[in-house]
Amino acid sequence: MDEQEEYTGRNWVLEDWEKLAAYAWENYQNKGRGAVVLDVRKGLRINDEPAPALHYWAKGGQQIPMLGKEVEEMVDSYDPNGGFILGVLTPPENIMIDFAPTPDGRLSPKEAFDQGHGITYLDIDTSNIPDTPVH
Repeated sequence: MDEQEEYTGRNWVLEDWEKLAAYAWENYQNKGRGAVVLDVRKGLRINDEPAPALHYWAKGGQQIPMLGKEVEEMVDSYDPNGGFILGVLTPPENIMIDFAPTPDGRLSPKEAFDQGHGITYLDIDTSNIPDTPVH
């Protein structure tokens, strides 16, 4: 198994690219630069399938600086219409973060948003589940 196959959430992201891309664009427009974060630690399920909690960590918040200078530079320099910064939180308190470029033949984040894609069935109330800062 190669490294990309082991990347938690990768297939889920590709399957729901337009929804996540639209979510990233909408949050970029409303909150500024940041990262889409899938939290697979919480054990949420939709239709009996694992479903990560979804967050947007804006650059002005406290999470991005805690991830280090390299991540801050990534957030400062990515092209928001060319993809989005994706973080995956895994047990116990690990995070993988990278730029997720728009795959060939798929809509850009702006196009996905403009065409009405977005998070619908993934809109779960996670307000009662506290975010855990990653150190």
